Order: sequence, then structure tokens, then C-alpha cells
Amino acid sequence: MTAAEFVETRGKPHEARQISEAEAKSALGRVPEDLREFWMQYGVGYYANRNYWLCTPALF
Repeated sequence: MTAAEFVETRGKPHEARQISEAEAKSALGRVPEDLREFWMQYGVGYYANRNYWLCTPALF
């Protein structure tokens, strides 16, 4: 599923937060590039009535 398909199916993120350039760089090699690009484009937050939450590795 592409990022656009995910957003189309699950809706736009709620309580979205754009990630900083430093967060994006720190995720290089730690997460799939498609996920990192999704964070940069849509931010992190929750989707589909809180069924899907996206966060960065910095939280762990």
C-alpha cells in the first residue's frame, strides 16, 4: 500500500506533528525509507479513529 492509498483509506492524520530535519536524519537506516518519507510528508499522529499510531524511534 502506498502512502497516498493509506491516507485515502484511513484518512488524514489527527494530532499530526511534522518531524524535524534532525529526526528525519536520525531515522536513516533505522526504519524503511518509505516510512521516513511518509513521516516527512504527513507527519506523525493517529489515523482511523486511533487504530493506527505513528511515532518516531526517538520515543523509544
